[in-house]
Amino acid sequence: LSADTLPQEALLERAAVDFDKGCYVGQEVVSRLKSVGRVNRILRGFSGRLSASARPVALLTNEPAPHPAGTITSTAWDFELAQTLALGYLNRQFDDCPRFLAADAAGAVVGELEKRPI
Repeated sequence: LSADTLPQEALLERAAVDFDKGCYVGQEVVSRLKSVGRVNRILRGFSGRLSASARPVALLTNEPAPHPAGTITSTAWDFELAQTLALGYLNRQFDDCPRFLAADAAGAVVGELEKRPI
């Protein structure tokens, strides 16, 4: 999370935002998003196989041609599943896609990730 993250993008409105509370910093933006009903990107979990030294930063669609679909914010190795777990922000228009290519900062594809529940 960063200062640029809206609560609804990180699914924080479910447990960390009180829409009935009095005034607070950022209330206007948060309330406006509640009335609009959606944000342009949303935090999602991913898992898959990446190159050993890969530092993925981007999600790309893999069909019909690679297209930017989001960003990876963090990764960790799951010893039990023997694969990489990742968190990232996915552009809402690609939320129905189950699989994505992972790319590094230079744009080189370094693996493939599947969407998974957080």
